[in-house]
Amino acid sequence: MEKVKKEFTYMSRDSRFIVEVLGIVKDGFGSPVILMPLYPLGSLAGCTLTEKECVAAFEQILMGLKQLKKFDILHRDIKSGNVLVRKRNLETFQIVLADFGIAGKYTEQSEYFYGTAYYKAPEIFEETADVVDDRSDVWSTGIIVLEKMLAEGSEATG
Repeated sequence: MEKVKKEFTYMSRDSRFIVEVLGIVKDGFGSPVILMPLYPLGSLAGCTLTEKECVAAFEQILMGLKQLKKFDILHRDIKSGNVLVRKRNLETFQIVLADFGIAGKYTEQSEYFYGTAYYKAPEIFEETADVVDDRSDVWSTGIIVLEKMLAEGSEATG
């Protein structure tokens, strides 16, 4: 329950770049579950974006990370699957950051280097890495942008 409460606290920030949370309930097995709105457009994973949408996503992820830094929070698992599409039409493309399950405070040091390997900054794999900071979240954001810009069928690849 503590892990879920911690994640809920991190997600309960008033920001248009962070997923909205509605509360915590228990599922049929008595396990705590965080309630949030349904995002029927899904995540950036498997989503083909135009160049304009890539730029918008990049800017919004960075704005979300900037706000998290204000709250002294590291996401630690920025990846396409954790970026949900809030709105997508001809005029607007909006995303929110989700899944704060392994997020932590800047001041929290861990013996583990969390995240998804494909999106991790290279220094995290080094044995001498002793600090994970916001640069690792920015690196992961760059991987998302490359992934989307170079995706098959992307406007950027022609």
